[in-house]
Amino acid sequence: MKTYLPVFFCFFLLGTLHSQTFLNGDFEDNLAITCDYNNSNVSFNAKITGVVAFGDEYLGDLLAGGEVDLQTYDCYVDPFSGDWCLGIAGGTGDPEEGDALSIELDQALVAGDLYSLRFHVFGNTTFTNVELMEVGVSSSPVEFGQSLLTLTPLPDIWMEHIIEFEAPANAKYITARVTLGQDCWFQIDDFSIERIQTSSASTQIEPAHQLFPNPVHDRLTIAAASMERIECYNLSGRILLDQDMDGQDQIDLDLSMLPSGSFILLVHTQDGLIREPLIRL
Repeated sequence: MKTYLPVFFCFFLLGTLHSQTFLNGDFEDNLAITCDYNNSNVSFNAKITGVVAFGDEYLGDLLAGGEVDLQTYDCYVDPFSGDWCLGIAGGTGDPEEGDALSIELDQALVAGDLYSLRFHVFGNTTFTNVELMEVGVSSSPVEFGQSLLTLTPLPDIWMEHIIEFEAPANAKYITARVTLGQDCWFQIDDFSIERIQTSSASTQIEPAHQLFPNPVHDRLTIAAASMERIECYNLSGRILLDQDMDGQDQIDLDLSMLPSGSFILLVHTQDGLIREPLIRL
């Protein structure tokens, strides 16, 4: 089952620019033939390009650590995208266990620039419970680096996450790790990244628009030229509304399904992105 849920906001979404890309963000470039479980770091790293395993204990144990899985269809999960996804796990053994990966970009991020990172996670409960998972950015393939987000995957559902972040350094790796010493098993897939603003870019002006009433009870009118998509998130970043617009210039939007509270409304248009705070009474 596939769904689209939380989005984590760190900065304003802006018009996208030419960006870096992952060398193997969909994990399709690998030597596995069928379900391939519990690879040590050395074994896993020999079977895949653009990804490096460096658990256990997050200390770069490249000889014996790790139990990373290469998974295709009917391997206790179906990949979200393409034919392959990766499985990472943690355990309560002695010593404690916890897989960690770095996923390589074709070129380093530019320190100070803003980026949008997208990926999917599946919280697999076949053998374990769901625990926390962490995503970071690093200049080394065998170090976790700086944390960007700690998340809790949903049980047995593919979930999309979006992280907007400022590159802390000219880093070339996005990292992922499970909670060390906790029994858990997650699948990850479909990593992509876009640069959304350079550090020297001037402030961008939103396209002309009208949005009323705000605060709103049930019906919200939005007017803007050539709207392509409307999204609404709560303040925790969970997506509550996602609607294609097909170039319409105005819509009377039904918000009766939303609870009372504060939200962020994003309106994607051909001329740029509109971001408005929204209150439902």
